[in-house]
Formats: sequence, C-alpha cells, structure tokens
Amino acid sequence: MNSRKIICLIIIFSLLALSACDYMPIDKLAIVTGLGIDKGEDSRYLVTAEIARMEGGESGKLEPHIVTGKGDTIAEAISMLGRQAGGRLYTAHCSVVIIGEALASENLSDTVKSIYKLPKFSPLASVAVSRNCDANRIMNLKPVMRSLISEEISGIMEAQYDEAGIEPRIHVYEVYSDISGGRTPALPSAHADEEEKVKMDVFYE
Repeated sequence: MNSRKIICLIIIFSLLALSACDYMPIDKLAIVTGLGIDKGEDSRYLVTAEIARMEGGESGKLEPHIVTGKGDTIAEAISMLGRQAGGRLYTAHCSVVIIGEALASENLSDTVKSIYKLPKFSPLASVAVSRNCDANRIMNLKPVMRSLISEEISGIMEAQYDEAGIEPRIHVYEVYSDISGGRTPALPSAHADEEEKVKMDVFYE
C-alpha cells in the first residue's frame, strides 16, 4: 500500500472517529503530515506545517498545503496554524519533524521535550535537523518522487539508513529518551541542493 493510500485511509478513519461527536466535512480536515520548527524573530518559535487535504470531496485528490504560525511555545504556534488552515488540526499522524539548525544548536533539548509533550502528537514521527538553511525552507521544497515533502523526506531517510545498515534512533520518543537519559542523539540532516530538491545526510554534524 503506497503512502498516498495510507494518508487517504487516515483521513477516512479520522472522519469515522469524529462522527460520534460532531460532523466535519472531509475538506475541512487538516491532517498535519510534517512540521518544521525554527527559532522565531519576534516570537520564540516559527512553526511550518505541511497539511494534507482531500480536494474535491471523497472522489478528489490529496493536495499539500503549507501554513506557518508563530508563538512563544510550540503549542501556541500550532494553535495559530489551525486558525490559518481554516479547519481542525490533527497532528497525530505527523511523520516528520525538521528542527531548524539555529534552534537545534541553541536548544535542541527543550525543543524535543516540547514536541514530545504535545497532546496527541505522534511519538513515531522522525526527527531531522536542517543544515545551511531553516526548517521553513525545507518544508517549502517541492517533492520530486512523492506527492508530499514529508513523504519524500521519510522515503529518503529510510533508504539511506537501509543502505548504511544502521538501525536509526530518530523517532520523537527515541530522541526524547536519549536526551532525558543525558545522551546526545545522532540525528540526520536535511538541506536543499542547487536544484531546490531536498537532500538528506544520515548524521547531522
């Protein structure tokens, strides 16, 4: 089953879960598939989200939308994202989190802990650090092989770790566990090449 079908199923199951509470049109569901978190200028955090929406109802196609929000906490910035997205925001199926290089260098520990403690956030999301650019730029790159940039990043990371024969510890819960235990996590890095395509390196240096 390809990733597009998986996300479509996620949207359908999310609708079913909500049906017992209230009705939410399918084009109003805002499923967050990836997050970029940067150090803000006039606020502490700038958060960029890739949102997958089913355009044109159930017979339509999956389309990515990029929205940004800012706040003094990551949760506050995500709350702003929901207002910009114009629908209820779901982060439980986020697959990728890119932390901006400046923020990671300054305070990786608190950032990861804040992500881990977000309500209903997926502990299985993969974590990477941007290199020579901010996370916002990575999230705004156009995918080449997949329909979503988060899918593209996940696919590249999986292929690189398989090729290197390394068992990665890059999921949010694993990175949180390393930091809480006083260990420095070895995270992959993401950057943009000259053709504005996303590139990944197994280890961030």
